[in-house]
Amino acid sequence: MNYNYIVPMGDISSVNNNKLTPIRAENEYIFDHNQKRFIDLRSGLWNVNLGYRTDLYEVIQQRLSEQFSTNLTYLDIHSFHHPLYQEYSEKLCTFVDAEGNYSQLIYTNSGSECTELALKLSRQINKQKVKTLAFSKGYHGTFWGGMSVSGLDQEVTQVYNPKLSNMEFVKFPENKSEEEELLTYIEQHHYEYSAMIIEPILGSAGVKISSVLFMNKLGKLLKQNDITIVFDEVATGFYRTGKRFFFHYLNFKPDMINLSKGINNGVLPFGTVLLSNDLTKKLKKESLEHFSTQNGNLLGIISAHETLNYYQKNELEVLENIKGLNEVIFRGLEEHNIACRGIGCMFAITINNPSALQLIINALEQAGILCYQYFNSSEDNGLTLMPSYYTDSKKIVQVVKQIAKVVKSYA
Repeated sequence: MNYNYIVPMGDISSVNNNKLTPIRAENEYIFDHNQKRFIDLRSGLWNVNLGYRTDLYEVIQQRLSEQFSTNLTYLDIHSFHHPLYQEYSEKLCTFVDAEGNYSQLIYTNSGSECTELALKLSRQINKQKVKTLAFSKGYHGTFWGGMSVSGLDQEVTQVYNPKLSNMEFVKFPENKSEEEELLTYIEQHHYEYSAMIIEPILGSAGVKISSVLFMNKLGKLLKQNDITIVFDEVATGFYRTGKRFFFHYLNFKPDMINLSKGINNGVLPFGTVLLSNDLTKKLKKESLEHFSTQNGNLLGIISAHETLNYYQKNELEVLENIKGLNEVIFRGLEEHNIACRGIGCMFAITINNPSALQLIINALEQAGILCYQYFNSSEDNGLTLMPSYYTDSKKIVQVVKQIAKVVKSYA
């Protein structure tokens, strides 16, 4: 079939071929036109944290309908104020940090846009230091700034050179020796850097995890040397790692926090960058320049606001579910001698065989199990599992058995 739309991720002539076509969803499942059921262990590319829940969507639908009844679905946030802007921003800032370290935010439409904004702001407040640090397997989006600072995609995006200059990539440490080596390097070269953008868990690279002790040392070092800390919690935010946000495991507060994906359960394009009070003070005398027509989209804010209400109302249940799913998945894979790394509801299974990996993905889809894959190189690849928080833990036991069986069959 010839499609009239293209997806510019790979070969645009074939990217639409052989894709599953879901037509509805329910809880942790999506269904195709034949009513075949698939358990979504991708959480809709890590957006649908709460699953496809009728009770959440009914509330959002009602609030959207109320807004539609006013005939006011769009406002230019650059020119107008609306109560929704303040109501949600105040609530989100408190939710992110009860101690009040964040009292202002800037609305965006995506995680990629969050990166663009964060890079602009970090350069603006630290004009004498020009370099931005990032991890060589980090991922921060596909806009120009995100593309420039995403170490994971540097080879793929070479065709767009020259990208933004003054980006320096460092290896994500995978042991104590590498951690100390990186800290020493930054200490010796700190005067060169304006900012470091950090994906605290490398999601797209295959759920790479460093120690909390290292992250705390890194944060302390960056703050001591006035290097702006940008935390990209687009994937890790809203309980994905077992806490509201990954930085809640740590003893420092990032200067900026990028949020999207689970912010509204994937209902509409939406995101935000939270600014620390210290950073806001540095921006007071600056003239800022960042705006998109849909920033602060009223319907987007409503979807995020009602999702946040849902998180807060059901927080204890959500945390308990995540803990249970974590235990079941780790135990189930261990019983079948399948190595797995993970935290909260983020997991990765190493395959390191590209041809086998594709066969595994296809076989699991045929069995009604949707997983995602990471591919850093032909020697570093595998499956990622990111179930929604309301995935039935009893059902997941059987699903994990199927995953283990398929992996053993091909890997």
